[in-house]
Amino acid sequence: MRIEHDIFDLIGNGGKYHSAILTCFSFDPVFFSSLYLPNLRAAGVKNIMVLVDASNYDAALDEYSGYGALVQDMKCHVVRMSPTSNGVFHPKVVLLLGKKDAFLAVGSGNLTYSGFLRNDEIWGAFQISGENSRNYPLLRQAWSYLNDIIPLNEAIECQLSWIRNNSICIKQTEQNTDEYAVLEDSSHAFFVGNTKSASIFQQVRKMLSEEKVKAIKILSPFFDGDRLIGRLQEEFSPDTIHLVFDGSSPMPPNKTNTNWKAHLWDNGSRRLHGKAFQFECNGKTL
Repeated sequence: MRIEHDIFDLIGNGGKYHSAILTCFSFDPVFFSSLYLPNLRAAGVKNIMVLVDASNYDAALDEYSGYGALVQDMKCHVVRMSPTSNGVFHPKVVLLLGKKDAFLAVGSGNLTYSGFLRNDEIWGAFQISGENSRNYPLLRQAWSYLNDIIPLNEAIECQLSWIRNNSICIKQTEQNTDEYAVLEDSSHAFFVGNTKSASIFQQVRKMLSEEKVKAIKILSPFFDGDRLIGRLQEEFSPDTIHLVFDGSSPMPPNKTNTNWKAHLWDNGSRRLHGKAFQFECNGKTL
């Protein structure tokens, strides 16, 4: 069953938050300044940092002469992110912080018109409120991840320090050592990201431990040939791998493996941009 939400309905406008750290690959300053930013301001968020893939940002500067001036007029801190590997900076995180409350969303949408209004995107959204919030492990993990990847200079250090000193919820995460959050349905939630110490793949492998993986379901607009799928096949030997793709994107790999099944995602004019992996095991689903 599809359940669709407007992220700003989830955030609300009660003035609970004063700061935001947003990450994306593609950044559209026209969309951001005309729709996203006014909603953040209306919710009381004044201190804003946006982390953008450097190559994508630079390409936009070359293409549109007014891009840099528009970014400057927004009066929020836009940080060019250059990944240390050969890839690109691709995480999508929305972290809002207030004195006592926080809001965390992790998903697939960029800070663009398509990412917010037109595509089929997937987000996991979590509220953190009160001293005993079940979601404190996620806030701690996300805050640690962002602090680990943000390139520090005097201005950024000042901004992060101000957030830390004016957010009781951040200080409370330091006292929380739980490995995961326990959600209302008793499932466990982790925040994972590619870090210097471990890739997402390595973290997922550790979580699955010695579980027998029966099926892997992958929802994605793009597939890297059969490199990743082949690695998953080799690593987990599942009975079936289901590949869900969008008709406007390249077809997923079509190998002779009889257990690879392709499924077309069809939601009218809306383009699939969401990404999800599901590992079905005998004892659990990740």
